Parts: sequence; structure tokens; C-alpha cells
Amino acid sequence: MIAVTGGKMKQIIIALAALGFAMPAAAQAPAPVPAPSLELAQKAAKAAFKACKGTPIAVAVLDSTAQPRLLLLGDGVNSRMGGFAVRKAATALRYHKPSAETRDEAKTNPALAAEIKADPALIPFGGGLLFTKGAVAVAGAPKQETDILCAEAAKAVLER
Repeated sequence: MIAVTGGKMKQIIIALAALGFAMPAAAQAPAPVPAPSLELAQKAAKAAFKACKGTPIAVAVLDSTAQPRLLLLGDGVNSRMGGFAVRKAATALRYHKPSAETRDEAKTNPALAAEIKADPALIPFGGGLLFTKGAVAVAGAPKQETDILCAEAAKAVLER
């Protein structure tokens, strides 16, 4: 064992960094943003249900690492809509934009369309929106535009 003094250790670290032994970029990624509280996620879901005026919907709130924080299925909603809401939110997180924008881009970008099709965690439908601490999505309304409007009501609560 070799004893290294403080001054020598600093020289060794500088030398290793100069030789390219610095930590990889992935290890230097920023820490995930703290998840929204459950209480806030519930308030957001209530806002989405209110905006949808009785239309059976599902609401998903994901944290910044795409982990579900809340999934709520309204009365009468098709059970598949819960999965769709999670996938819409995951799509917004993956591509850093609303899922409707990703849907529209995929129509003219075959590589993007293939990438989305190959990943069962994603879905290119409107209704997934980003917020500071993650993503929120609504699924189940007869039109994707309605899903988007209801998701916007939830997002407004989450951004407070």
C-alpha cells in the first residue's frame, strides 16, 4: 500500500482527469425532480374530471422518471384507458413535448413512428402534457382534443 498525502492526491486526480478518466456523462446527469405530492396529484385529477364534465376518463400523473404517482379511472371508463393515460404521459416525458406534438411529428417522420411503435410504453395520441415535476395525461374522451383540454386543467393545478 502506498501512502498518498493531500497534495499528491490532488495531483493524481488532476492527472487522471487530464487522461480522460473523468466520470462518464451519464453518471453526471441531474437528479430527478421530486415527485408531486399525492394530495396535489389528486387535486389535479379532480380538475381534469371537472373539465371533462362527466365524460368517463382516466387520469395519470407520472413523476419526472416516468413512475406513476397517480392513476385514477372514472366511473364507466373503459379499463384500457388507464394504460393509455400512462403511455401518453410517458410519451410526453420521453420526447419532452406534448404527446399530440409527438403524434403529429410521427406522421411525417417514419423513424420516429417506428421508434414509438417499437416501444409498448409509448402511444402517439393527444392528451399527455409535461409539467415541472413530470407529466399528466387524460384518456377516454371521444376526441383527443377533449383529452388535451382536460389534461390542461390538471396541468394548471400541478403547476401552481
